[in-house]
Amino acid sequence: MEIADLVSGNRVTREVLVDDVEENARARALSIAIATLLESSWALLATRPLSTAADATPMPPAVRAALRRRLGEAVAPPPIPAEIAPREPETKGAQASGFWTGSFSARTFPSRGTGVFGFDLAVAPSLGPSLRLGFDFEAMYGHQLVIDASVTAGEVVALWLSLGTTLGVVTPTEPEFELGPTLRVAYVRALASAETDDFLAEDADGWVGVFGLASTVRFALARAFRLSLGVDLAYVPGGVTFRTGVTRAISFEDLSLAVRLGVGGRL
Repeated sequence: MEIADLVSGNRVTREVLVDDVEENARARALSIAIATLLESSWALLATRPLSTAADATPMPPAVRAALRRRLGEAVAPPPIPAEIAPREPETKGAQASGFWTGSFSARTFPSRGTGVFGFDLAVAPSLGPSLRLGFDFEAMYGHQLVIDASVTAGEVVALWLSLGTTLGVVTPTEPEFELGPTLRVAYVRALASAETDDFLAEDADGWVGVFGLASTVRFALARAFRLSLGVDLAYVPGGVTFRTGVTRAISFEDLSLAVRLGVGGRL
């Protein structure tokens, strides 16, 4: 199959077997060849210098401009699809909006052999691109046996309720890291029960203050949610100790270590 432009001298030749082209596609094959020839002729007309010969028929400027515009659109790079267009990293938006977090948490007082566990709910609105002010509520439970001469004399159940605030500095990295000072006030109540007549079971309560340093690492789970892992290292001055006679049953003072694991999202 051959198509020729007798004016410009352009030719388009395609060697095809008629049997290789379906009958309903032969017209389309011919149309493609004609379109290729026209594109080539247009390119020559649009780029050919203006003729100064007396017998030459000048091309109207509007036609020449239209041809060049048509060729420019044909060779222009395709637009970037919207779904793969560049966008700002998610971490910037996350820092700007703050976070809420729900966590399972545990707090221990290593030097006193005391520990409690429960849950923690926190919100941390943003104060700037890399600064957050967090507020959280802890509700925890602990249980400890009182041993006297290798015999269980009683047990003490501890309830820990606390409110805390943290001023955290946030890194722009992925995963995100937050570090800052923390202050907490806690109400502690001990509920005692006796197993023997020698154990004096008395309930008691008290208030403690906690001062320390809090750190949190957040890993992206999805566009709107993150896995949060936090560790607090703090000190409890004074503290509260519950005693049964001369035996210390449970104590909340000195060094405190807390660990939190939870899931949160942007505010």
